[in-house]
Amino acid sequence: MNSKKTFGLIVLVLLLTLMLCSCSSKQVNLSIDVDSSGTSVSAIAGDSVSKVLADNQVEIGENDIVDPALEETIGENSASISVKKSKTVTVVCGKDKKTVELADGTVKDAVEKSGFKVGKADKLNFDETEAVKDGMEIEIKKAVTFYVTQNGKKTKYTATATSVGKALSECKIKFDDDDIVEPSADTKLKSKMEIVVKTVEVKEETKTVTIPFSTEKQYSSSMNSGTTTVSRNGSNGQKQVTYKNTYVDGKLTDSDTVSEKVVKNPVNKIVVYGTKTTTTKATTQRTTAARKTTAPKTTAPKTTVPKTTAPKTTAPKTTAPKTTKGKTIVSKERVEDCDGSGHGYYIITYSDGSVVYQDF
Repeated sequence: MNSKKTFGLIVLVLLLTLMLCSCSSKQVNLSIDVDSSGTSVSAIAGDSVSKVLADNQVEIGENDIVDPALEETIGENSASISVKKSKTVTVVCGKDKKTVELADGTVKDAVEKSGFKVGKADKLNFDETEAVKDGMEIEIKKAVTFYVTQNGKKTKYTATATSVGKALSECKIKFDDDDIVEPSADTKLKSKMEIVVKTVEVKEETKTVTIPFSTEKQYSSSMNSGTTTVSRNGSNGQKQVTYKNTYVDGKLTDSDTVSEKVVKNPVNKIVVYGTKTTTTKATTQRTTAARKTTAPKTTAPKTTVPKTTAPKTTAPKTTAPKTTKGKTIVSKERVEDCDGSGHGYYIITYSDGSVVYQDF
């Protein structure tokens, strides 16, 4: 009877031991999340977080953040272990540079930890809400105040760009390769810099231009010397001229002719000049003189009487110039004396308008 009781007690102890061992070694499935990258693992309830991480080759650094904490144990309801590794981040501000370490946080957190101040107009090369990453280099771009004069108006701007051209683009100031930027676009931007932008516009323009008429001279021997007449009136012509014009801030600074096309030819004016020399007065005087020197005729009776001949009077001689160099004879008129002697004189007119009398 006693032996049966003893056997029963032994079996009961063994069952209780098995039950306790079973409870103490119960496995738990959970996830180890390292910087949001998860891995599923199995762990034994009751083990420490530190042991579970070590069993799965997850190294923990001094500045890493582990949740739950390393000394806590894994419970039957544990679902995950979160590990946020420490990141080394460099913050640059101008020529200054600082290195900070943080396991969790954003770009803004890293900048604040660096101690650099960020102004309202300053900019970061990353969004300040972006999570930090190991090896990240955050740059603080400090804003610079400068002035731009364009179309006669001066305006104040701020920009974080490093050159004049990039600063203008950042401030949405329009300019192109033809425009004049002083100082040049590749000049380093400095605080309180004065920048002038001159708008240059190059365009082709066509205009109608007057072609003035000329005056032609013609000569007529049928018109008296010293008289003129217009035989044809002149009229202007027209041509279309295309120019390449350059305007700086709206003012024309250069103009080059590209092409010309005559649309109406000019008609020249013609003026006729007389070359005939008038000798009426001189001839009358000479004829009168000749008449005065002629003796009156005596009428004889039907009977024959000796003729009385008036003394022969010769008209005064005018000697022609010895030289006629540079002029030519235009006309030569023969005038006989009234006494029937066969003598007289020539009226010679030269091309320069001079008149000479020559006896014969």
